[in-house]
This record gives sequence, structure tokens and C-alpha cells, in this order.
Amino acid sequence: MPLDIDDPGVFGENGIIPVDSFTDLIHGHRPPGNIDLEIEVATDGEPVHLQVTVQSIDEYRIQVVSSWKATSGGRSVGLTWEQDGIPVTSSNRADRYSVVYEDERRIGVPVAFRGLLPDLSAECSMCEKMSSESVDRILRVVRSIVQGFPRIRYLGPFRTVPSRRYRIPSRVPSSIGNAGENAVTVLAGDTLREQGTLVRILNEEISQAIPGWRIEVLEEGRTRSVLLVSRDNPHLRINLADTGTGVAQVLPILVQRVMDLVDPPAEPVLEIVEEPELHLHPAAHAGLADLYLDRAVRSRTRFLVETHSETFVLRLRRRIAEGRCSPQDVALYFVDHRNGAAVSRRIRIDEDGGLDHWPEGVFCEDYAETQALVRAQLKRQTGES
Repeated sequence: MPLDIDDPGVFGENGIIPVDSFTDLIHGHRPPGNIDLEIEVATDGEPVHLQVTVQSIDEYRIQVVSSWKATSGGRSVGLTWEQDGIPVTSSNRADRYSVVYEDERRIGVPVAFRGLLPDLSAECSMCEKMSSESVDRILRVVRSIVQGFPRIRYLGPFRTVPSRRYRIPSRVPSSIGNAGENAVTVLAGDTLREQGTLVRILNEEISQAIPGWRIEVLEEGRTRSVLLVSRDNPHLRINLADTGTGVAQVLPILVQRVMDLVDPPAEPVLEIVEEPELHLHPAAHAGLADLYLDRAVRSRTRFLVETHSETFVLRLRRRIAEGRCSPQDVALYFVDHRNGAAVSRRIRIDEDGGLDHWPEGVFCEDYAETQALVRAQLKRQTGES
């Protein structure tokens, strides 16, 4: 069964990796090539350690899961793609794998994948070939991962530029979208169908990111305009399309947070966010960190945030030191590149907000520039050349 990079089982419910081809994901863009993924998923039971290799078959322009191994509780089950024949290109057929569990080994076992996980939801020919114990083991692994992250959202670093007017959608979107494209549409529809509930709550919480302003939705015939209105001068009203880039970048984040408050997710959500602080003044970065901490406590949403903001990280450490959250509530990782691969290392935070280590050269630019400035000032004062 070919692996589709847009399959919701691969990268989330909306196909969150915006690339033109599989080779765009491979270091050096080398076709044919493969991607090795390794992840440990902690659930209520034993943690599951998953190792997956996705291989690109350039001749047929498809990708397959060439190896899959899950380890949990000291036991592992492995699947290896048998490359003797032509890869299956039909979406409703399965490739053949060698399956190993404990001392049991079977070859020529048809296995269909949905994304990076074996698809055992329908009639499973693999289940007929393997013993009940090995099948149960695979089922437990797959279910533990799916139950841990039943829904995945993604918000990219470049959010959609606001329009001047919006039409009311026939159906309200369930999320803001991968680029925040639905955020303002949600607000426009809220004034018609929900009497402005979202807008009212949004204005109660917007002060950290956009101080001194509130959101207002203006009816204009069959369309709506979204305005920023000054809290000090109600006559100062600016269409969202005319505001700074930072407002357009942060508004989708705020709208999704309010949507989750008004209509909490029925199941756990993992929300992946790239650079939430983009185009915002550094003074607002700390407020965003507080927002994510608050929502992690008050909702069933967990956040995977990629940030370049030192202020964002410092605020998290400060809240831990103040006792407002536990070190166990925050996991800090630094991603480094070694020998053509991306390697993540956890930086542990203690109860005082201290770190067990810090990567050399990261967030040191301000200090280095300050040192250079002082040296230049001393030279001018002493007359050195």
C-alpha cells in the first residue's frame, strides 16, 4: 500500500507538512532516499518506543514503510517490507512483510499501513497469519499511540493575511486551519449564530497580546468586517486588513484558545505550533507563554511549540520557579543537527527554573553584542585605534 504524505494518519488530520514531494523531506534532497523516525509515546500504560523507516521508491514515485518496530514492556514486534516484488500502488491493497514477534516469524504477511501505523481496523489478513498473542501485541501498540493523540492540529509560522470583508460560512469550521485561514471567518459567523460569545470572551483575554484594543465585528449587508477598536478612543477603528502583521499572526492563536473554552474538545488534542511569537513585540512573547500554560491546565489540549523567543522560554522558567506550574508540566527540547540528521535533546528544568545544561551559542546574541558595544565604547574613551 503506497504511503501518501497527505494521509491524515501520517502527519495529522490536515496533512500538515506542506511539501511538493517526498524528497523535499529528505536531507540533501537525495532520491531515492528514506526517512528514519524514532519516537517514544508515553501513555497510561507502558511507554511505546517506535522506530519507523519510510522509503521512497523513485522508479514508481511512491513511498512505503520499509521497516516498523515497536517496543514496549521489554517486548518488541517488528515488520520488514519484502522488496522482492513490485510495490503495491493501489490504495486498497497491502504490501507483504516479514513479521517477527518473540520467537515467531512469518514471511509474506499482507500488511496495510495507514500513515505510520498498521491498519488493523478492517478485515486484517495479517491477523489470520499470526498468532493471537502477536496480533494482540500489535493492536495494543497501535491503540496506545492512537489513544494518546487521537487528534492533531497544526498552525504554521506564516498565518493568512486578513481580508477586508468576510462572507458568513454555511458551516462553522471546527478549527482555525493550518495557516489560521478560518480564524476571522469563525468570528464573523459567531456574531450571527452565537450572539458574539466568542468575540466577547476574546476581548476579555486579548489585552496581553494586543493591549489597548478590542475586536469588533461590523455587519455590512451579506458580509462582515472585523475591526480593531481602541479602548481609549472608540472612534479609532481600524479594519483588520490595515493592522500590523503581528495582529494577523497572533489572532488565530487567540481565536482557537477561545473556541476550546467555549466548546472544549471531547478528546485529547495535540496542537503543534510554529513560532507563535512571529512579528510580535518581545513584550508580548511572555504573555503567549502564559496563555499556553493556562490552556494546558484548563483544557485537554497539549502543545508542541517551536519557538525562537528567549523571552518565551524565560517566562516558562519563571512560572516554574514561582510555583505556578510544575517542572513536569513543561518539556524543553533543543534540536541540533549532527551528521545530516536532526537530533533532539531534552533540557530538564528544576523547581527553581534552573536548567541541567544549555546548548553553546543559543540565545547569546544580546550578550555578545553588549560585550562588543562596551569594548567599542572603551576604545573611544581611551583613544585606542
